[in-house]
Amino acid sequence: MKRMVTERISIAALVLGAGLLLACSGGKNANTGPDKAAYETAISELKEPVGLIAAYVPYLRNPDNEEPPRYFPKRRPDVLNAGLYAANEIRHAANTARQQGERSPSVVAKELAVPMLEVAKGCADPKEPEQIDKCAAVVKALDQALEQAAGKAKAAGATAPFPRVKPESVTDKAKATITSFLKAIGPGPAEKDYLAKLSNDATTADDIIAACEAASAEAKGTEDEVTKVGEEIRKVAVHHRLAMESRCNHLGAAAFAQAGLEACRKDKEKHAVKKSSECLSACGRVRKTVDDGVPAAAFSKLGADWEELCKEDGGVD
Repeated sequence: MKRMVTERISIAALVLGAGLLLACSGGKNANTGPDKAAYETAISELKEPVGLIAAYVPYLRNPDNEEPPRYFPKRRPDVLNAGLYAANEIRHAANTARQQGERSPSVVAKELAVPMLEVAKGCADPKEPEQIDKCAAVVKALDQALEQAAGKAKAAGATAPFPRVKPESVTDKAKATITSFLKAIGPGPAEKDYLAKLSNDATTADDIIAACEAASAEAKGTEDEVTKVGEEIRKVAVHHRLAMESRCNHLGAAAFAQAGLEACRKDKEKHAVKKSSECLSACGRVRKTVDDGVPAAAFSKLGADWEELCKEDGGVD
């Protein structure tokens, strides 16, 4: 896969370079290249599509390549789904720029239609994590082409900055366009409260569960709100809501397992020779919770509790 991406980027770079050479040789003065007006037209035409691409790039994430934050689940389908959505929106923006560039009177815009086409193809119809990586690679190649054009535009005397796939190129229109997407992926106020409590050692099990349930309800409300926007954005919100529900379920299971250890404490106090069935069941639940990943700081002592109450004296191991 990486080899295919590299080959595509190399071909795009060669085509772009050849095109620019032809453009330069075809002008009135072969040494000057495209004039200021050609660059300024390209800047104007590319401002919005590049701004939209730049707006979505931070969410072009493949969770398989990331170490999840502490207390987060190992699998994060909501992050993956958001990345797939971002890739598809980047494809739409690149295709718009490509079509506009091909019709443009600016030779610069025409030549930049080539790497835009590579983005449109590389980010098309993504369904698998690897396709996010492929999309990110062609977007990087696009930015390299824009960087070269920016340097030449400045040398030609263009007064406006050439758009790049950078945060500073995100326009107000792009910010407005991604509003529903950002709402769908969160975090909203309730989820921010939950996240703040997640790693707080002073937060009790009941408090973190209540905070998670509030965040889950918020995610459901967001899902209902963005449904009217479109089916694809609804799917993003659904994945986020399901992720929150899963995390709340994990917290509930951890609390149930933790409470079950009380039977083990009673066995220990009575110096029982054999653990009760209630204790053995609780030990199994605690072991599974620890293996799956403790879901909050409130349960950070579960591993030590298992060592103390379950593993010793013939306990479950």
